Order: sequence, then C-alpha cells, then structure tokens
Amino acid sequence: MGKNRFGEWFLKPIFSIGFPVPKIALLPLFVQWFGLFDWCKIAMVFVDCLFPMVIYTYHGVKGVNTEILWSARSKGVKGTRLVWKVLLPHAMPQIYDGVQLGIVISLLISFVSEMVSGGGGLGYLMISAFRYMNVLEAFASLIMISLLGFLFSKLGIVIRNRVLFWYTGAP
Repeated sequence: MGKNRFGEWFLKPIFSIGFPVPKIALLPLFVQWFGLFDWCKIAMVFVDCLFPMVIYTYHGVKGVNTEILWSARSKGVKGTRLVWKVLLPHAMPQIYDGVQLGIVISLLISFVSEMVSGGGGLGYLMISAFRYMNVLEAFASLIMISLLGFLFSKLGIVIRNRVLFWYTGAP
C-alpha cells in the first residue's frame, strides 16, 4: 500500500474509514459470528490490532526518503530485495511503533472481551468479582491487569532497543 498506487487507491480508504471506528462496539456482532469464549476474543484482538499496525506500516514505508530509493535503484536493487534491504529497515521504527501499540490494544481488548463474552482470565475474574460484590478480588485483578500492561510496555521498549539498536529516535 505504501509503494503501490493501486494498493493505496484501494486499501487506504478502507483503513482510513475503519481506523476511527470503535471496534469494541463490534463485540456483539463478533459474539454472534464466532460464539462466546476464545474465537470471539481472538477475532476482536486481530481486528483491533490490524488497523494501527497497517497504518503505521503504511506511513513508515511512505516516509522512506525517495533519494534512498533512487540510490538503491541506481545500484540495481529491485523487487523483493529493495523491500528487504531498503524499505523495511528504513520503515522499521514506525512499523515497530505500530506493533507496540498493537500489543497494548490487544491486552485491552482481550480483557474487555473477557468481561463481556466470558471464559476465563483476569477480565472475567474482575467482572465476576464486581458482580458478586467481592471488591478485594476485583481490585486485585485490576492491579494484575495494570501490572501486565506495564510489563508488556516495558518489554516492548527493551525489545525495541535490541532490535532497533541503530535507530537514534525517541522510543
């Protein structure tokens, strides 16, 4: 989509319109389609994470300096080699930002969908504790959800620093 005019023409409106839609509002529809429990949660996480990751990747590829592309093409780099050797390394910081945002969104959506569609997990534990007025257990699960979010965020920064060691921009 970032370097193909037809792909941009066809896909950009779909992602531009679909991105701001609160996809958690689609949860009742996903429950109808996929039933309760795991498949519903997996589909919700996939759809919610897809949009920011694609948009960040699109902007990362679109933002690659054209002079770098011209230089690589003048040296005979074409096709998939151009993608792997030039586009991907230069777009990687933005792509990783999309992945890191997707990780946070996936945690949020998985907990919310557990609250609504049931199953096991911390979201279900928290909502059932509130339902039965067990405030201590509810806040304990809320603290665990917060700690998991914090740990995944910090883990994402550590991985970013390892993978993008050459990148000098802000994490």
